[in-house]
Amino acid sequence: MEGFILLIYFFIIVLLVKIYKQENVHKFFSFLLFLKFTLWTFLPVLISVFDWELADNISFRTLPYNVYVTYVLYDALYLLAIHTIFYLLISKFNTSKLTFFTGNFQVSSFLLRLIIFFSIIIIILVIIVSNYDYIELNDVDVDKPFINLIAFAEGYAVAAILSIILFFRQNISKKLFFLLHVLYLIYSVKLTLLGSRIAIIGPLILYMYYYFFQTGLGKKLFLTIPVVLFSVGVISIMPVLSSLRNDKISFSDVLNNTNSIDTEIILRELITKTNGVYYGAVLCEKDGISKAGINPYVNSLVAIIPGFILKNKPVPTSSDGTIMGIPSRVAGSYIVLNSTIFNVGLADSSVALWHGGLIGLIFNVLFASLIMIFISNNLQSGKIYSILVSFMFIKFPVLVINGTFDGFLRDFPRFLLVYILLFVFMHFLRFYNVISTEKK
Repeated sequence: MEGFILLIYFFIIVLLVKIYKQENVHKFFSFLLFLKFTLWTFLPVLISVFDWELADNISFRTLPYNVYVTYVLYDALYLLAIHTIFYLLISKFNTSKLTFFTGNFQVSSFLLRLIIFFSIIIIILVIIVSNYDYIELNDVDVDKPFINLIAFAEGYAVAAILSIILFFRQNISKKLFFLLHVLYLIYSVKLTLLGSRIAIIGPLILYMYYYFFQTGLGKKLFLTIPVVLFSVGVISIMPVLSSLRNDKISFSDVLNNTNSIDTEIILRELITKTNGVYYGAVLCEKDGISKAGINPYVNSLVAIIPGFILKNKPVPTSSDGTIMGIPSRVAGSYIVLNSTIFNVGLADSSVALWHGGLIGLIFNVLFASLIMIFISNNLQSGKIYSILVSFMFIKFPVLVINGTFDGFLRDFPRFLLVYILLFVFMHFLRFYNVISTEKK
């Protein structure tokens, strides 16, 4: 079966190359598709297959190997179907009108400056003020007031900065471009020191993108050494981050014991963070395929209702309306029994199976394929509000590109809010310019 899975992976890589060559797909989006497949699927599966003892020990020997490989096959077929449909649609049909939002607005320098101003203020505040504990943040028994509002503001600011860095570089000065890069790097380092193992990957992805797509051959050769060193450094500090996060020790204590960090520990941290197929298999095997049914969709829809109308709203994506019914929590509770803290990343294919078995899988394949088209077209649109909302959807650097439908419903209100604010402001600027012209 392993050989068949590798063959499917080969076809997925071929599709990714073909997608990259399509002129109607932005190169950055193609780059993200390749990174997501590599980081969240190919590498963890490869490590797990070659060293099952290591992978199984991480999750407390929850699954037998043959069960894990079965779900790897499901996930491989799921990804193959999504990328095949996406490629066929963009190559055979005119899908340019499939966008989140429409509107014939040129990029306004005033709007860009306004977005940049608020984004810089928010990021600086996050860098200065944020001092949360990841254990407490994940604990359902710890009260976290205003966490949704803070997460929304932070997500908006990061999405805005990335949108401007990657898509509106020509509209800003070099000094401002450099400042935004530095702020994003400091922000990522701050989150990393607080225990986030994924945050530091963000600057690495930006660096790699500019290395491969935005520089000439001479610069590429010159930048090879720092790219390699930075990549190795990011991977190597994962055990340090894990110790800071779980063992409640200081950063200096970890640095004094760096001699104990070996290759096996680094691989362990990589699998722990990225092996969503394993944790997804735990979810389906322990809780049951089709166990959630349509409840996550219903709860996500009901959760859209404002709090002043419906006070006791269900938690979106949850199977029972509580935070412990979220799939990442459900899987975590089977790995660490009765845990109110442990939650894990899951493969989208497993979440779809948990929703509705084969029907859930097929439905989410079609949904994910269409969402990929919408995101791709928005990144090509040149419209700041469309690109910004797409980045909020992607949740860079987590790369939620082809997630499940319930997750989209959960995040839809914040997309809509950002769009309405920017779209209305664009209309206001357009109206103001018309009035000013008439007066002149």
